[in-house]
Formats: sequence, structure tokens, C-alpha cells
Amino acid sequence: MSGWRTFGIALGWALSLSAQAQEGTMQVPHSDEESETSRAPQLTRAPALLHFVQGDYPAEAQAQGLTGEVGLELDLGADGKVTAVRVVTAAGHGFDEAAVAAAKQFTFSPAELDGKPAAVTIGYTYHFVLAPPVKLEPAARATAALVHVAGSVLERSSKNPLPGVALSVDGQAVAETGAGGSFALDLPAGTHHLTVFAPGYQPLDKVLALVAGKSLALLLFLRPRIEGMFQTVVKAEAEKDVVEVYTLDREQIRRTPGTFGDPLHVITDLPGVARTPFDLGFLVVRGADPLDTVVYLDGLAMPLLYHFGGGPAVINPEFIDKVDFYPGGQGARYGHGIGGVVDAESRQLKHDRPRVTADLNLAFAQVFAEVPLPGDWVVAAAGRRSYFDFLIQPFLSSGTVIVPYFWDYQLKADQGRPGDRNTFGIMAYGSNDTLRVLSNTFASSQSGLDLNYNTQFHRLVGRWSYKSDRFSSVVRPEIGLENLSLAFGTSNGSIQLYNVALRHDMAYELSARQHLNFGEDITYSWFNATVVLPQIQNYQIFPGSSVQEPQQDLSRFFNGLRVGLWAEDVVKLRSNFTLIPGVRLEGYDEVGHFLGSVDPRLVFRWAVTSKLTLKGSVGLYHEPPPLQDFDKQFGNPALGLLQAIQYSGGFEYTLLPALHLDIVGFYSDRSGLLGGFLGPAPPGQVAISNAGLGRAYGMEVYLHQDITERLFGWISYTLSRSEFTGGLNQPFVLSPFDETHILSAVLSYNLGASFILGGRFRLVSGEPFTPVSSSTYDADQNSYMPIYGALDSQRLGLYKQLDVRLDKEFAFDRFKLDLYLDVWNVTNATNEEFRVYDYRSRTYASLPGYPILPLLGFRGEY
Repeated sequence: MSGWRTFGIALGWALSLSAQAQEGTMQVPHSDEESETSRAPQLTRAPALLHFVQGDYPAEAQAQGLTGEVGLELDLGADGKVTAVRVVTAAGHGFDEAAVAAAKQFTFSPAELDGKPAAVTIGYTYHFVLAPPVKLEPAARATAALVHVAGSVLERSSKNPLPGVALSVDGQAVAETGAGGSFALDLPAGTHHLTVFAPGYQPLDKVLALVAGKSLALLLFLRPRIEGMFQTVVKAEAEKDVVEVYTLDREQIRRTPGTFGDPLHVITDLPGVARTPFDLGFLVVRGADPLDTVVYLDGLAMPLLYHFGGGPAVINPEFIDKVDFYPGGQGARYGHGIGGVVDAESRQLKHDRPRVTADLNLAFAQVFAEVPLPGDWVVAAAGRRSYFDFLIQPFLSSGTVIVPYFWDYQLKADQGRPGDRNTFGIMAYGSNDTLRVLSNTFASSQSGLDLNYNTQFHRLVGRWSYKSDRFSSVVRPEIGLENLSLAFGTSNGSIQLYNVALRHDMAYELSARQHLNFGEDITYSWFNATVVLPQIQNYQIFPGSSVQEPQQDLSRFFNGLRVGLWAEDVVKLRSNFTLIPGVRLEGYDEVGHFLGSVDPRLVFRWAVTSKLTLKGSVGLYHEPPPLQDFDKQFGNPALGLLQAIQYSGGFEYTLLPALHLDIVGFYSDRSGLLGGFLGPAPPGQVAISNAGLGRAYGMEVYLHQDITERLFGWISYTLSRSEFTGGLNQPFVLSPFDETHILSAVLSYNLGASFILGGRFRLVSGEPFTPVSSSTYDADQNSYMPIYGALDSQRLGLYKQLDVRLDKEFAFDRFKLDLYLDVWNVTNATNEEFRVYDYRSRTYASLPGYPILPLLGFRGEY
């Protein structure tokens, strides 16, 4: 397939109609739904503790001076009252029973989903802390003058008020804070010991010296026991519409090693995702070509996901609310690709207060700012810039010089609040990657290498969201610009691509058991491409001569229109069985050539028990060839659509309240794959055709631990086989993207004292490659020509890598600071990435991957 496909705009028109349904469990704010219109209700107000009950301290534990922490799971009704309490992490010594008895008497403010009170489940840790009693003699208490003490309890750094906080004086519970975190006490003059305690926060001890006749005002700050990583998990019943979707929340994985703090980067550690050489950042999903997987931001396709070299994502993580990754079986909302889907959703900006975060490390610096404005407007901006080009200045005199750098920016404005009938927004974002390689010692050539590469894009996206009781609608118009320039010695090329797009997603609730999701997407794109290349010779250059190869200038203009219509009906046939039929109609007008498809899709989910759910799907998917492949001179104007039929099935099982197992088997039957390459073809033949066939099959295992107070992580294992053949009568061979075994393990643990230790381990089968068996000397060309063995018949060595990250957080009155050390390949393992042969193709040198790379930095948040 052509490498130009990144810039090809396969466009046309299409119709679509579809239907789909499903059932499952959602973690808010981690939604398992796929769009604003089709996803489950969103948490618009978290429950807040209004009435805290101090549990009876077990007498035996108190006598022994023991403290305890009991992990609980609380079911809250729509009125905020506790309906059930379960022990998740036991402490023993009588603490569990006391915690359950106290928690049953708690009262919370009602949680709201889409602005309406709803029943939810929350995680809660009950702490038993011994406070040293300082008793005041009854006689003295009776005669002492009373002093009025008033104040507020706030969260340190964020300044958010904390309601329901328990206050003890001299070992006795005396009060709890109100809705605004305020309290008021009347205490006898003298010295008292004040203890302030709230679940999830470090207890605060303070000595009060009260003077008769003088009131005291206090402003107390509580430090979170765990800063920013492990959050309360709120669960609500929700509908899921696919067999496998892996949803990531940015706060969950901000500290995952080797990810730059990017939710988008953790995708490479999820089931079904193969590793690319040198960690270049391409997404190889279930053995498909990287360009078969489509990446969306708020439902609109992104031209690029990562900066070069597998660097950070092009979107600042502060803008990302969640990421849904579909390795296959995605619903009818998604089209134009036969691989997987990544759907990132930007978060709704917050109205409560200004925020500023900054991250500075040895590779790049980034900053984010968010400011509320009058009229329910919120504006946020972010920027990032690497400084590789500055750091390598001392090495510019060496034989080979690599000068890379990147930058990106985002600007977003939102109007309206959650629950409003109409909300509006606009977002602009862009990215730039530049790479220049200069070498006088490249390989064994006598001439130097001069390589320059630059890619840049810009996007402007609007949003209008409308919600009523049963109907919702989201309209997003977009305009975009992309530029690519590449120079290699005397050859060069450039592409300027423009596009305008419109996406409209809608949902209508037909009944409590059925709702319809539908919409359309339209994209028109055009681009100019110019290339300067050596002219192809029709004669042999005499050995030893120095004939200057003439240059030729090529220029092309391509345009295309793409339209997709889709609908899916989510039908709950029984309380535990959901069926989701769907269909998507697509049409493409590519350089004057019309192509169309009808893609039916079907999903089912069956909750056999409260712990076991069976699931399955089948669907038809199509993808257009790149526009440039229709070129009459170098391509094939008669190309058709690429096709895949995807099958998957498996189960989900809850092993423990916070530990879940997800196993899925899959098979993908691909046809119409592109073979050949963009260039001149022999007389009577075409350079590119749809004769290729492919297949991929295997199993994905995902064992994941929900966020608890101390632990978070998962183990992902993929067993797969990806094969390709050039035609019906040709044998299948390994796909160049095949990796049989893919193991990833991610774990983060709270060590206490605001230290977080994380690790990531990867073990992956080596890439297939075609060996060179020998060579023959070509006297006419005065060079050795390699003789290759069987196509992709050998593999590189097993790839293994361990990354470790250590975080230490500090909370100050006005900001938080996170110091971190992220070490990639901590064991300095040597992994073979590529082989370079000598000029006779008899010996080779192995190019290794990254050595040990420490990344030291800090992240501040105001």
C-alpha cells in the first residue's frame, strides 16, 4: 500500500441507516459510550457528604493503640441516602463492623446524571484515627468563659470547600462542617486540641490557645492523602454498544510510565495493539495497516495522533476527558476504515475557578490555562514545545546530525453548563513536526545524506449541543489545513491539503427499553501535490560514468467528497439481554469516480449473572483508497473499496469487586486490499490493484484493576496471527504487521507520603522481515544486487522493555507540585529494531532501539 495514504482524502457520498443496542456497567466519568448523543448519562454533579457519623472505636483496638482504614462501597439512592454498604478492603479488629454501622447513617447530596437526581455507587474509605485526649476538668469547664470559634475547612491547593468534615476537640466529636465547609464552636477559654478529619484526607491536628473575650477565626486546609491519581469511582447502570471498548480517563493514567502523561499514549498498551519499530507511534490494530485505524477527536477525524518518534500526543492531556479505544466491532457511528477506532473526547471546561498547569521535563515544556468568563463562558488555552534542537547544538560538528523539534497549540471556548438545553463551543488546535538529518558518514556511500521533513496541520471546530427530555443533538462543523514537505538530497515534494467537514449526531429515546442513535458526516477535501524526482531512464548508464540524472517536476490536484449516514437501534429485549442491529451507508466521489457501500452491523450482550456477561458482534466495514492512488499515470483509476468482515465474541467476568477479566476472540476477513505501489507500471499493467486478501485472528485478554486508594493497573495479552496474499491463487504469508505475542503490564501503587511508584513491562514478538540470502554482481550497474529469501519468513528477536516512574507530590496553600522521574528501558535492554547490510549484502549490523532514557521533570497545578 502507498505511504501517501496519510494525505489521501478518500471522499465521496453515502447513505446510511442502522440500529444497535447493549447493556453493561459504566464508570463515571469514564463512559463506555461512543458519543455525546449515544453514550450513557454523564455525571453532572457528584454526591457530597452532608452528614458524617463518627463510628464507635473498637474498644480492644483502642486499648492497643491501633488505627484502621476500611474500604467501602456505598449504594446511594436518588435522594442521597445510603441504601447498602459493602466492605471491599477489610481492616479487622472490629473496624469493619464499626465502619459499616456508621456509613449506613451517612447522608449525601443527590448525585445527578445529565442534571437529574440518580442512584449511584461510590467508593469510600473510612478512617479510624486515635486523637490524644486532653480533658478539661468539669469544675474548670463550668467556670471558664466561652470563646466563639468559627471558620471553614478547604481542600489544600484547590480551595474547594469540604462539607461533612468531622471536628473533634480534646478527643470528643463536637461538630461537622456544613455545605460550604463552615463550622462554629463555643469552647471554654484555655488550651484545646482540635482534630479535623475527612475521608481521603490527611488528619489535621491543631492546638488552640483560646483567650477569654477574644473570638477566633480559622481557615483550615486539608491535604488529600493521595494527590490527583486515585479518584472516587462513581458507578451507574449504563448501556454499552460494542463487544470490546477500552475507556481511559486522563487522571487514571497520568502517571503511567513511558506515556508523557498522555491518555492517548496508553492506547499502545491495550489489547489488540501491536508495537511499531522504534516506537514510532503508528497504531497497528489486530494486524491491520496503520492507516486502516481511524483516530477521532470529538467525532471528527484527526490527521495525526502523535508527534514523530512516538512522542507525546498532539493534544494537551488537560483537554482530554476520556479516550475510547475500539480494536474492532465498533458501531455504525464509525466508518471509512477497516481497522480499529480511537475516539478521544475533549472535556467540558469548568466554571468554578481559574486553573493553570505547567509541565517541564528534559524533552519538552507545556502549559495549560483555564479561565471562567461572564455569561457562562469558559476559555482555555495550551501550548507545548520541544527543545531537542537547542540541546543538540553542542554536537553539530559530528558526522551525523539529527535536528528534530515539535510544537502544538490548543484554544477552546465553551458556553453553557451541564444540564443546559443549549450549549456552544469552539476549538482551534494545530501541530508541527520538523526533522532534519545531515550526515557525511551515512552507510558506505561517498555522498552525504541531506533529509528534511516537516508536517503541520491546523483545525477549527465549532459545536452546538441541544438536549431535551428525549432528544439530543450535537452539530460540529470543521475546517482544516495540512502541509507536508519532504526533501531528500536533490529530490523534494510538498502537499497542501484542505478540508471542510460537518458531523451531526442525534439520539432519541423511544421508550425505557429502546433508543435510537443516528446521524451523518460529510467531508469535502482537496489537495495539491508537487514532486521533483530524478527522471526515470530508458537506457543503462555505462559503468564508471558520471552522468547527471535529469530531474522531472510532477504536479497533481485531487479532490473528493465523502458522505456517511448511519443509525442504530438499542433494544433491551429483556432486562439482561440487549440487541443492537445497525447499518451504515457510505458513498465516495473520488476524483470523479463513485464508490458506495452498505455496512450492516449487529451486537448482542447477555448478562447471565451479576458477574458474568456474554457478548458478540459481526459487522461489515469499508475503506476508500487514497485519492492519489486513482492517478491515471502512476496509479489505477478503476480501484474499488477495501473491505473487512469482522467477527468477535467473548465474556466479561468480575473476579473481585475491583478486579475484572475480559476475554475476546476475533476474526477479520479482509479483501480488496491494495497491492503494488504508486509509480510507473509496465505496459498493459497497472501499478496498484485491489487483488490483495488478508485475514487476522486471535484472542485478547484484559485483566484490569479498578482504581482503589492505593492500587491501579492492568495486564493485557494478545495472541494473534495476521496474514496477507496478493491474490486468490497465491499462498498466505505473514503480514509485515504481524506480532504473535503482545504482553503489556501496567501497575501504579501509592506508597504513602504522596509517593506514587509505577511500572510498565512489555514483551512482544519481533517484527517479521525478509532475509537476504546472498547477492550477485551487476557489472552494468557496478553494484551488488541482493538475493532475498522467502517474504517475511524470519523475525527479529523478542522485544522486552521495563519502564519505571516515581512521583512525589507536594500540596501548598495555592498550588500542587508533582516531581517525577520517568525512566524508559530501565534495564537498558538491547532490542533489535532493524538490519542494515553491507554493500555486498553478506554481513549486517543490527540497529537497536532506545537505550535507557531517564526523563526528569515537574508538573505544577494552580
